Amino acid sequence: CDADVTFRVYNIFNKKLSLDTTQLELFKLLIRVSNTFSDIEHNGIKINTEYLKKLEFELDLESNALYEQFVSYASKEIVEIEEELSFEAIGKSGKVLKNKPTYFNLDSPTDVAKLFFEKLKIPIDSDYISKKTEKPSVGRAVLEKLQHEYPIAKTLLEYRKVAKQKSGFVDAYPKFIDKNDRIHSTFSLIKYYDDDADKSSGAATGRISSSNPNLQQIPSRDETKRIKKLFIPDYPSHYLGDLDFSGIELRMAAIYSKDPEMIKFFNSGKGDFHRYVASKIYKKPEADVTKLERSKAKSTTFGILYQAGPNKIAEQAGCSLEEAQEFIVDYFKLFPY
Repeated sequence: CDADVTFRVYNIFNKKLSLDTTQLELFKLLIRVSNTFSDIEHNGIKINTEYLKKLEFELDLESNALYEQFVSYASKEIVEIEEELSFEAIGKSGKVLKNKPTYFNLDSPTDVAKLFFEKLKIPIDSDYISKKTEKPSVGRAVLEKLQHEYPIAKTLLEYRKVAKQKSGFVDAYPKFIDKNDRIHSTFSLIKYYDDDADKSSGAATGRISSSNPNLQQIPSRDETKRIKKLFIPDYPSHYLGDLDFSGIELRMAAIYSKDPEMIKFFNSGKGDFHRYVASKIYKKPEADVTKLERSKAKSTTFGILYQAGPNKIAEQAGCSLEEAQEFIVDYFKLFPY
């Protein structure tokens, strides 16, 4: 029955495709890409299992060290919280109730918020209030603002980064590794409804997505690249290649805005766009642009493209609100379109 209905649908769509050459070419392209990704799924990618074990040990050590460092900043206040938790966990019979926490949990946003804003008396800025819960948040954005004044916030950021690497990759990968030390991820080229899972699968934007596990979320800004090092070629004489479009979003922005300065830069086929922007804004040669200045230029460019406000751009660029606002004004002087 499935085959019969599929064949009937094929006849309907095949007639439509024969009348629309653009759709036909897109369909042919999609088929070729599907075959390519089928091969990728089948072949999989090899994991260095020895390094995986070593990394698990290293992350455990780092996590424990960061936990101890965090506690050292507020040991007295944490003891107070644990005393309160123990008191709350005692039932009418005088015994500790099951499923009632009695210890401070660093992975609990509630416990951390209580420590920061009630015990340590960190001032609550309006930006720290979660729109969803309407309570003080201790999410990444808040911690990034607090870290410059409060070392305990910086330590928590580091702890969460290490914890995420361990739980999201090192602990998760073993269940996906086959007998040949390979991971076979599932790729989706389009968004569709998965009857077997009873849910939609794929990205709504039309971008390629990956699942079980997601191989498109490997940390790229980790200076040590230790998660990336888990993936290895089949043979010692082989290499893994990393290919990417060169500023594809910026080129699209130049096409749609028709900004002459942007078009001129990309038509030259030379240079680093973010370094170029920074050199113009800071009025210095490109060779003298610092890493931080380039980072600010990059954050501002993408912030403007995706309609981020000065506050968001300041947060991403790691600068003050005044600096971000001034940079945006100068940016539109450089690219007025």
